[in-house]
Amino acid sequence: MNRIIEFSMRQPILLNKTAQFASFALLAAVVSSLALPHIPAEAVASKSADADEMTKKAVTLFDANKFEEAIDLENQAIKKSPTYWLPHSALSIFEWQRNQFDVAVKEAQEAAKLAPDNELANLNYAQMNQQMGYYDTAIPAFKKAIKVAPNSSAPRIGLSQSLIASARAAEALEVLNEMSKAESGDFNWWHKLSISFAQMHKPKQAADAAEKAVAAASTAEQKSQSGILQLVELIRANEIDRARAIEDDVLRSKPKDDQVYVKSLSALCAATDPACGKNLLNLAIENGLSSSDGYYKLGAVLEQKSETATIDSNTRAAWLDLAELAYRQAVKAAPSEAKFYLALAGIFDRKGKTDEMVAELLKAKSFDNTDVLASYLVSRVKTADNDLAGRLREKLVGAPEKPYQLNLAKAEFSVENLQCLCKLNVLEYELKKQSGIECAAITHREKPIKGVLLVDQSFGTKEAFANVGKKQSVTLQVVSSEPVSTVNEAIKFAQNIRDTGQPSNVWSFVIDLPKMPTI
Repeated sequence: MNRIIEFSMRQPILLNKTAQFASFALLAAVVSSLALPHIPAEAVASKSADADEMTKKAVTLFDANKFEEAIDLENQAIKKSPTYWLPHSALSIFEWQRNQFDVAVKEAQEAAKLAPDNELANLNYAQMNQQMGYYDTAIPAFKKAIKVAPNSSAPRIGLSQSLIASARAAEALEVLNEMSKAESGDFNWWHKLSISFAQMHKPKQAADAAEKAVAAASTAEQKSQSGILQLVELIRANEIDRARAIEDDVLRSKPKDDQVYVKSLSALCAATDPACGKNLLNLAIENGLSSSDGYYKLGAVLEQKSETATIDSNTRAAWLDLAELAYRQAVKAAPSEAKFYLALAGIFDRKGKTDEMVAELLKAKSFDNTDVLASYLVSRVKTADNDLAGRLREKLVGAPEKPYQLNLAKAEFSVENLQCLCKLNVLEYELKKQSGIECAAITHREKPIKGVLLVDQSFGTKEAFANVGKKQSVTLQVVSSEPVSTVNEAIKFAQNIRDTGQPSNVWSFVIDLPKMPTI
């Protein structure tokens, strides 16, 4: 009797080996479909009804965590029908989920050999090799799957990803450009293509593909997903007019991806219009944005707006108030994250609220006792009892003095004579241990090696460098140095060193295997 299996899997690409290869619930649905009475004309006749039934039972056992029984039953199915591809493919997924990767790949290879014209078998084999890092094997397997199913997006996207991982970006781009020429395509085709272009830093192409994905979307969720991607990539491509035209529609879909709000705030809100920033921040809160880093990034952009030289004091104050609100939302989402309190301390420094600034610095210190910067800044704040001279100067001059006196400098330095790049982390650690160095980082980890640091000048940078140089047998030299006069400036310098700049919601890359008539 003829049967049909509809096999649909969602698989992250280029993840670590322990990632699951397929949703087991979907695999169960696949095998249960063996009982369907409908037989499409293109379905291939089943070679073994017994093997089908055994696979169906094996899936149920595996789903019930009876792994050994399931695998034993699937091996029996293979013995009963050794030239039938389905038991091998199912067994490969069982073994993959048990982290028996080499066995899984071997079974997937056998399934592909037994069913050379089956897209699923070839795609299964290609993806497993891709995740194992066997790109030389994955690439031809994906190419074979493309020949078998030329209208499917999954093998083309997989091929491009494997080419990128093999340092063959130009070839990967050719694959994507060829996909973009298609006269038709479903939502998955255009959405996955858009994500791929975005990952290759081709925002114009990504936005164009996302626009086609929106047009091909059949659900509100699909339309929202691609609309978000289109807006972000239009902003990245500096196509501001096109971005403004779709901004309202995208925001109405209540996105929870922080990139939408951060990019829109940065590119679409003028420095003279804090009301625009307030609207975006309120929308983020109302729409349920829960990313603490998302609010932190919003706060950073709002703060940048306040630093625009051409705005008046009232506008500047409005932006600072919004930045404070964003940072407080970050604290609400992650109350034990020290950097959010440091950010608030910087805001209060700019507002001239010393008591509040000190309170936030102390909170930052309490959540990260390894960070010497907060302790240093607190120690530099003058109290009313020890700043008699400052109060006298204030009376004479008629202008308030800063409530602290920093002796900091931000410096760029070079590293010479380092024998092995493997020592960079140790070198960075030794620098941070030195008295007077409040923060340090190696910023260029290939020769010529460079780094930056924040140093208390009263301790002497040369002495600190001499101690580290002697211990690590390297030569450290200051390339440039500038004074740091405010708490806010010191905090911003340190935060820029520590933050990677990567979005907290990096686009997830997922391949949807098509429904496959196979048996």
